[in-house]
Amino acid sequence: MAVTTAENNNKKHSIAIIGSGFGGLGMAIQLKKAGFTNFVILEKSTRVGGTWRDNTYPGAACDVQSHLYSYSFEPKHDWTRRFSPQAEIQAYIEHCVEKYQLAEHIRFAAEVTQATFNDSELQWLVELSSGETLMVSSLITATGQLNQPAYPNIPGLDTFTGTMFHSARWNHNYNLTGKRVAVVGTGASAIQFVPQIVPLVSELKLFQRSGAWVIPKPDKAFTPWKQWAFKHIPFADRAYRGLIYLKNEARGLAFTRFSWVLGFIAWRAKRMAARDVTDLAKRKQLIPTYNIGCNRILMANDWYSSVDQAHVDLITDPITEVQGNTVHTESGNSYQVDAIIFGTGFKATDFLAPITITGRNGQSLNQAWQDGAEAYKGISVAGFPNLFILYGPNTNLSHNSILYMLESQFSYVLSCLKTLKQRGAACMDVIPERQAEFVDTLQSRLNKSVWASGCSSWYTTENGKNVANWYGFTFSFRRLTKQVNLADYNFTTANSRFTAGPAIFISGAATGIGRATAELFLQHGWWVGAFDINETALADFQATNTSGRLITGLLDVTQPEQWQGAMGQFMEVTGGRLDVLFNNAGVLCSGPFIDTPLAQHQQLMNINVNGLMAGCHTAFPYLQNTPAARVINMSSASTLYGQPSLATYSASKFAVRALTEALNIEWEQHNIKVMDIMPLFVQTNMVNNMNAQSIKTLGVRLQPAHIAQQVLALTTYKGTKVHWLIGTQTKLLAIASKLTPAFLNHLSNKWIAGERP
Repeated sequence: MAVTTAENNNKKHSIAIIGSGFGGLGMAIQLKKAGFTNFVILEKSTRVGGTWRDNTYPGAACDVQSHLYSYSFEPKHDWTRRFSPQAEIQAYIEHCVEKYQLAEHIRFAAEVTQATFNDSELQWLVELSSGETLMVSSLITATGQLNQPAYPNIPGLDTFTGTMFHSARWNHNYNLTGKRVAVVGTGASAIQFVPQIVPLVSELKLFQRSGAWVIPKPDKAFTPWKQWAFKHIPFADRAYRGLIYLKNEARGLAFTRFSWVLGFIAWRAKRMAARDVTDLAKRKQLIPTYNIGCNRILMANDWYSSVDQAHVDLITDPITEVQGNTVHTESGNSYQVDAIIFGTGFKATDFLAPITITGRNGQSLNQAWQDGAEAYKGISVAGFPNLFILYGPNTNLSHNSILYMLESQFSYVLSCLKTLKQRGAACMDVIPERQAEFVDTLQSRLNKSVWASGCSSWYTTENGKNVANWYGFTFSFRRLTKQVNLADYNFTTANSRFTAGPAIFISGAATGIGRATAELFLQHGWWVGAFDINETALADFQATNTSGRLITGLLDVTQPEQWQGAMGQFMEVTGGRLDVLFNNAGVLCSGPFIDTPLAQHQQLMNINVNGLMAGCHTAFPYLQNTPAARVINMSSASTLYGQPSLATYSASKFAVRALTEALNIEWEQHNIKVMDIMPLFVQTNMVNNMNAQSIKTLGVRLQPAHIAQQVLALTTYKGTKVHWLIGTQTKLLAIASKLTPAFLNHLSNKWIAGERP
């Protein structure tokens, strides 16, 4: 493919993608489909393809089935084999570039050396090796984990008088026929190219640090009739792909939960070694001593038989030095060779190297990752706004296709970009606490997997942190990345900057449901505005909290001016961000309607209804300025039936329910979701002090923590449901009210109220 024109080179772009492998090109295709056309792909080489462009060694092929190692949106029906060779994969990649007209977006020979976030311009300044700079709003890296060859640190390599190269940079001009060759490393590349060169060389010295678990590769050519069926029979290729996916996905259980299953795979590897390796000493050295699955499990049908050849020496003695054309080992042995081929893999844990990435406050990505790379969902890093990493930390797999993972990441990045566009925000930066919580959970699960069983692998850093692998199923990752949760990010708009994390304002927050909700949200890293009329309880709450994220203050919800003051106090801290308004303040009184003073009825309506309306009215400007904000109102199951002893309270909650429904429709155009929650009776001081017969009849089954959990769940709810019934009793009452005749509902209401039907 030709280098792009100077006209395209000089064009200004809003999005830059680094890399033109499966990740970068797939992302570009999805951008075009979504209407984002102002992007550029920066490629350091003169061809697309990424790792499949670079790894052209003899025998290079994929160890994931062809139909799954391809985009789901661009199926290829005529794969020649179950497991495709390098050339066919490279051709597929180039086909995608041509079909989706990506050439016009690609700049070849454009190596990125550094990228710096300009906090005043809210842009990324991208610098190329040529000295040219570009300014873009969003930066997507797609350099992969397997792009920087790893070379062993062996003294004297610079004195070697023969030919020396890495398998990922294969020297096709060098003729190996009749040569004495040293191969350093017995990883995934070596098991593919060693069988290809064994028939050519006169001697092969195979230096092995540790053996690899190698199992048979179920590879064979597709017959013409199968290729025809994949193309012409509806859904045949989709069904085949689906079966492969399910089979591969099931293997994930062995790596993460049932490691004993791997024992069968180890038995297969040992059986194949016993069949193909007659040299008992070699056979013993080839079988690893570490648990199977701890390192990458490899597939090959000719590895063991190739190593078993008489002119192949398997050497486990560590190399100490190279002098001239001689390789010296720790035991004092020396080996004269004409060529050295390094099959030593890649710097998989050095993500984005050698590019220097600098985020806010001059912090480099190397500094942020000094204890090992980590990212929120493998994509976003706190302090690096609008930086999206494809195939980033902890997104690698040992059991399925990385392209499935990449497509999940495409969806997530698109969701982020669409959100920025829809809300008019300049940038989004993942909240540090969100990232830390995600990483802690991920690492705790990884520590229970087979990868933590003690071997040395490219999955882990020198200190043992697994920065490469995803801990679970690919479908769980897809569910996790289906859509961005805006409460996970700080947003910066053209007119205002949110300086804090997600924020919730809670009225009636000093005790009961309000306090339980505030405490739960504080545990999840939110900024919490806890306001109430109970000054003593508020002071106690503040005194016992050490999070630094709790803002308290007095609030009589019936006074609009107090709403203005309380909201202003909280917004000063959050920079104007208000993700959730929880209208919890309310009162309850019971007893016969006529026996209760009119002033008490009016006060209840004033607090429960007018107070809620004042809160919504005051909060609206801040909710409107916060992406995907929501209002959660405290309603009641009493809206399902008019309770004789709770007449005014029921009326107030009917009003709340009606107001909720109306505002949800009105504010939809502002991307504000309004919902209410409808519990029955909750274990609070207010309910405990009531003497209503209905409370005695139905009992108190819910705790404040139950309501708090529901409020938290609603902060990420994406559907259209408005009214939420809380508790089994409430749901049964709702069902009964809809299914039973009116006279039975009347009788049941009288029973609840303590009257004889």
